Amino acid sequence: MSRGYSLALGGAGSRIDMAVGAKIIDVINQKKLLTNAATKGEALKKGLNEMVGRNGIVDVRGIGLMIGIEFDLRKKRQEVKRVV
Repeated sequence: MSRGYSLALGGAGSRIDMAVGAKIIDVINQKKLLTNAATKGEALKKGLNEMVGRNGIVDVRGIGLMIGIEFDLRKKRQEVKRVV
């Protein structure tokens, strides 16, 4: 594929697997899923960063929608609330 993507599928690269992979990449591009994930992720990180210092939240980091939240469990165990 010359699109610059790498896609791992089972089936040892059969034509069906390659067609499915190409279609998946087309849908990702057509629906602008990467741009959407980046935009939504930035908004989510902004909101979570506003919570740093409260509820035992020490740091928020990540990219797109893959975001990690670091909690201070030693000093603020009683303040940590379930964040989902």
